Amino acid sequence: MPKLVLVGAELFPHLRDLLRAEALRAGFRAVEVPVRAWGATTTPWVEVKGGRFRAGLLGPEGPEELEREDVFWCLSEGPLPPEEDYLRAEREALREGFHTTCPARTLNRRGLLSVPWTVPSWRLLAQQLPAREGACVLAPPHFHVGTPPEDGRRWKPWPQEAGGTDARVWWTVSAPGPLHMAWVMGQQVSLWSVEDGGGARVAPTPELAADLARLAAGCGAEFLEVLLVPSASPTAWAALQLSFVPEGLESMLSGEHPALVEQAEHFVRAQLAGQEVGP
Repeated sequence: MPKLVLVGAELFPHLRDLLRAEALRAGFRAVEVPVRAWGATTTPWVEVKGGRFRAGLLGPEGPEELEREDVFWCLSEGPLPPEEDYLRAEREALREGFHTTCPARTLNRRGLLSVPWTVPSWRLLAQQLPAREGACVLAPPHFHVGTPPEDGRRWKPWPQEAGGTDARVWWTVSAPGPLHMAWVMGQQVSLWSVEDGGGARVAPTPELAADLARLAAGCGAEFLEVLLVPSASPTAWAALQLSFVPEGLESMLSGEHPALVEQAEHFVRAQLAGQEVGP
């Protein structure tokens, strides 16, 4: 029986219920590893045998090999437990090697090796959306590292992140509009107004949907949450924050948002079937 392996699903109970239901429907066995156990009581293993990589999990119940038909999704990955530097470096190398070589279909495989664990998302936004080009309507905020300039604009402090710079990062957006959240799942993009804790669905323009899909692809993410605001003009948008951790999705799934539930179900079913998620 193929396996759906989830790391950190206990942090997202509504999404976990959806994933369990879809795994049961597709004939997958759900294997859950709590965040506190990942890298501690349950560790990854990697080996080369017969010219190919083999990988799996070693937990309290013994080793579990992951095959090509299995699906692995690390929803949240915490820091390794405190230990001697050489042991920590060895475990980090093992975990990175596992994420790189595991033969299972791994969601956000490249993302596990970058944000939000090693690359601050403000830097990734600046790299992936360097400038507005052609039909592109999505851009990063204006960033400044160090003391905010006194130029009449309202500069806001960027949240402190793992892997960030020692200097403070500031950002500003020209004429920001109401907050929105976009979810990219495969090639499917949905946009929701989340101002004041609301949850009204908004139809993204084809240009914005294409830019969001391109941003996710540039991050190596099958799943991506993007916080954004309309800026300067009705057709221009600024991406304020991005995350591979489905905190916003979990919050929305706890409410009455059947369209978002349907999008998540379609995404998970396609992943379990080994299919591309079309627009």
